[in-house]
Amino acid sequence: MSIVGERAEALAELTCDRRAARWAEIVAWHEAVAAGEWVGKGHRSPSAWMAAATGEPVGACKRVLTLGERLEKMPRVANLFRVGLVSEAAVGLVADVWSEDVAAAFERDELLFADWISHRPFREAKIKVEAWAAIEQRNAAEEQT
Repeated sequence: MSIVGERAEALAELTCDRRAARWAEIVAWHEAVAAGEWVGKGHRSPSAWMAAATGEPVGACKRVLTLGERLEKMPRVANLFRVGLVSEAAVGLVADVWSEDVAAAFERDELLFADWISHRPFREAKIKVEAWAAIEQRNAAEEQT
């Protein structure tokens, strides 16, 4: 017997499908930009080109392209998104803490991020990811001094 009901289970399946489609869309736009498909089309930036093609705001297009870039740096998290097990918001939460300064620690701890965003409520995962970022950014700053 379902704890949420048959209809909710069917709708949750649609949510997973939508997330997987969104992953594919983000990756495809990132690949198109990386291939230089926007060059010579009369747009001042990749996000402006994408906005012209989709009708989405430039800021939203910048976000998509940033996520596409960051998905390459977090393959475990990307895979969860690819199969629809985590939301774009959760992926964005993790993507936003990546920087060159914490890249090694990020790679070391990506499995933790994947666990947090796939097994904990969003609010709790957010607290954990933000705490990790504060600690690792402080560590990176100490290493530079």
